[in-house]
Amino acid sequence: MNNLIFLFITVGICLIVFILLLLYQALRLRNRNRVMADTIGRLMHYRHIVIQNGDKEEIEEEKQDITKEEYQLFKDIDKRIMKERLFADPNFGRDELMRLFGVDKNTLPSIIQRYTHHNVPGYINTKRMEYAVYLIKNHPEYTLGAIAEACGIKSPATFIRNFKNVYGMTPSEYRSARKDILLPPPVPINT
Repeated sequence: MNNLIFLFITVGICLIVFILLLLYQALRLRNRNRVMADTIGRLMHYRHIVIQNGDKEEIEEEKQDITKEEYQLFKDIDKRIMKERLFADPNFGRDELMRLFGVDKNTLPSIIQRYTHHNVPGYINTKRMEYAVYLIKNHPEYTLGAIAEACGIKSPATFIRNFKNVYGMTPSEYRSARKDILLPPPVPINT
């Protein structure tokens, strides 16, 4: 009888410790998500300021092997993609970019890589995820499926995976983390 009581007490203590560890882990994850959501908000706010006011840094041609025309082309590409929401077309990709801007297949990837540190599909995916953040912030009533479709992604599962790859958390985690923090004003997307 004493062994049975001892066994129940031991199992009970183990369960309590296990539950406490789970709660601790959940709190750590929630805090990490809040910090990440805050960081995403600040980056989007900074991006909005840069788009509105232009980049104040001068390009030093001696230090970098870049031409001003190439930098201007990248800025034009970036602004047009966001302004016209070209990324919302699921079939939008490298070929459409080359056609729209009259850039050859070797120049476009090098320009995108130089200024974003992504390949062309990664860059387009990042634009889609930036728009997803905008939609999550301004339209909490939208489902993840609707947001995925608005961003040009056919599958909600692909959308969740891409969002997590870019921001380190799922859209649902971002949405719930946003409820607890104050972020800068949202980035307006011109229609």
